[in-house]
Amino acid sequence: MFGSICPIAGLTGFPCPACGLTRAGFLALTLDFRGAWEMQPFIFPIILWLAAAFVQRYVCLRARLFGWMKWAGILLICGMVVFYVISMCRYFPDRAPYIYHSDNLIQKIVIYRQLW
Repeated sequence: MFGSICPIAGLTGFPCPACGLTRAGFLALTLDFRGAWEMQPFIFPIILWLAAAFVQRYVCLRARLFGWMKWAGILLICGMVVFYVISMCRYFPDRAPYIYHSDNLIQKIVIYRQLW
């Protein structure tokens, strides 16, 4: 219906800072590390952060994240936003995942209203 599993891309047509993470995760699981890096290089620090959070929660049995884990997560998000802005300037709309989805919901609403 929306043309994408990403809610932001499905609504607006523009990719979000996390676009490509799912595809990069699948590529990393199939041991295509180069493809994963090209799709979304933040997949590797995110995997490390998730592994550290898993160990802290389920091995060390700590219910809350340490301060350094919170700050590392915040830095990851900020880094992804900076990388997103740079990548959108360089690659949009010619290279996946930085492509425009013309079958987005807002576009469909605009077309529907014009027909009415």
